[in-house]
Amino acid sequence: MSTGEQEGAADLKSLLRSRDPDFYRVLRVQTQAAVEFDRALSLNTMRRRAAASGMATAAVAPLRIAIVGGASLRPFADLLEHFTATLAGYNVLVWTGDYDNYTFEIVDSGSELYAFKPEVVLLLPSEGRCRFTGSSVDPLSRQQDQANEVVDDLIGLCKTAHENSGAEVVLGNLRLPPAYDPGPARHTSLISDYGFRKYVNMQLGFKIPHYVHLLDVEFLANRLGTLRSIDERTWFESKQPFSMELAVSVAREFSQIVYSMRHPAKKVVVLDLDNTLWEESLVTMVWKASRLERLPSREAFRSFQEYLLSLTERGVLLAVCSKNDHERAIEPFVSHPEMVLRLANIVTSRPTGSPNRRIFDRLRSS
Repeated sequence: MSTGEQEGAADLKSLLRSRDPDFYRVLRVQTQAAVEFDRALSLNTMRRRAAASGMATAAVAPLRIAIVGGASLRPFADLLEHFTATLAGYNVLVWTGDYDNYTFEIVDSGSELYAFKPEVVLLLPSEGRCRFTGSSVDPLSRQQDQANEVVDDLIGLCKTAHENSGAEVVLGNLRLPPAYDPGPARHTSLISDYGFRKYVNMQLGFKIPHYVHLLDVEFLANRLGTLRSIDERTWFESKQPFSMELAVSVAREFSQIVYSMRHPAKKVVVLDLDNTLWEESLVTMVWKASRLERLPSREAFRSFQEYLLSLTERGVLLAVCSKNDHERAIEPFVSHPEMVLRLANIVTSRPTGSPNRRIFDRLRSS
């Protein structure tokens, strides 16, 4: 734990001891910042102590979550409970299935899974079952047939879980293995675990029904780094589904999926101006001499504007939140020849001279 995290933990403990109502706000801020497994579990412990002491929470409703999969699900389930309770705002009750028993638990309508009456079921399928079992000389069509069987089986399990419980289903896809394969097998066939899982993940994304939400473990593992996402020691010792670092990312992503189930999707990007859309402040910028693409740093701002423009083509709205004077703030959008974004691309702006936090609060309420 870093020095900053130690100081934050001490502050949170002090708030807990004094039963300060600000405890949950600080807990949320520190949970949003948590990236280490031990730190996230420590925050979960303090949250549970607060609840056990009778401190009132801001949770809006109870939520029953069942987790089944091809691995041991504790302490990962504790992380998931904490992130969902703290960031999504629910009173969470979690049930976990047995190690690698998810097929029976889902198919048996009398299993403990359905006795629990879950509202959300998280399925983390076995990576060991997701591989090609034929010969390296089998035709590609045979390889694809076997991969499609895996896809259909997983979607079938999701359908059964939904029909038997009425729950929304969150399906985790599969990490891509970091190991080298002989020759070009990763990209020329599905005989490698890498190629097979990549194909399965893609087909799952194409085929999942409306009541299934994809938890993109592949993306999270790639973003972290495939070598860092896998911990062989914890797998063989206790059958943990992910490395500790990846477990935190997956739990956080799950909480965001759960939140999105019952809240409208966010489709607005709120932007500052100075050192966000352009490099300098409006006070110091010399417009006639400045070109956004002349220097590498200015090219980066232009590239960022191009990315934002691409978001508008996908239905995302852009808003400006700036403490600059209104007339001065809109000048670049109207007259600067190197601006990618124009005033027509901005749905609303609040350049008023007020502090950004106050402006943002007004934008959010509108």
